[in-house]
Amino acid sequence: MLLHKLLPYLFYPITWVVVLATAGLFLLWRARTRAALRVLVAAWLILIVAASPGVANFLWYSLERQYPQQAPEKLPAAGAIVLLGGGIELPAPPRVMPELNDAADRVWFAAELYHAGKAPLIVVSGGQVFPNPGLLTEADYHLQLLLRMGVPQSAIVLENASSNTADNAVLTAQTLRARDIDTVLLVTSAMHMPRASFLFRETGLAVIPATCDVRISTVKEPAVLGMLPSAQAFSTTEAGLREWMGILLYRARANWR
Repeated sequence: MLLHKLLPYLFYPITWVVVLATAGLFLLWRARTRAALRVLVAAWLILIVAASPGVANFLWYSLERQYPQQAPEKLPAAGAIVLLGGGIELPAPPRVMPELNDAADRVWFAAELYHAGKAPLIVVSGGQVFPNPGLLTEADYHLQLLLRMGVPQSAIVLENASSNTADNAVLTAQTLRARDIDTVLLVTSAMHMPRASFLFRETGLAVIPATCDVRISTVKEPAVLGMLPSAQAFSTTEAGLREWMGILLYRARANWR
């Protein structure tokens, strides 16, 4: 699992900025000024491009546009709603309770679909990426939120052994087949939906994307804000690259089989 998390760093802009900047400083130390300047300019260009809001938003939107969001009443019914984890921060010290994060819309949307009568069951999928003694899994904490949102415990099934999206798909499919369910409303963030829906379909499930947590909108901002590099845009670029790397990797694996 640790290797799975580390491999993407080979392709992250921050990795290449650090490597090139370090190489540039080394070349300067060796008095190879011309070569050093070339390497440092390359590091600077990667930094500026990756930190550009335009680049970041393009990458994010290229993922979000694939499965546009629909209101609960416009989505068809299914055998179950599958809620993927990621909507909370675990109550690890100094936290004393789970806290909602930017993807918490997933929990709310799953509850909305249930109350709209779209499925009689919610399967909550998500374990601990790195086990922490004394803490429950993501699925357990999502269960607590769903109960507070009025979803009865009898309508909630936990899959709390998975540690990534591929595990989510395989283990959830096993849970659903045991109940003779093969059609699901898959609830996850818009930018995560392309990878998640692909992996769930690979298990043989019929997937209806129930997209939420849409970040890129048509709200207009001053043009200058879209041109100023920022740490937030840099983070968004890396997140978009991570998703695309995951999609390409899993598609390649599927084609090799």
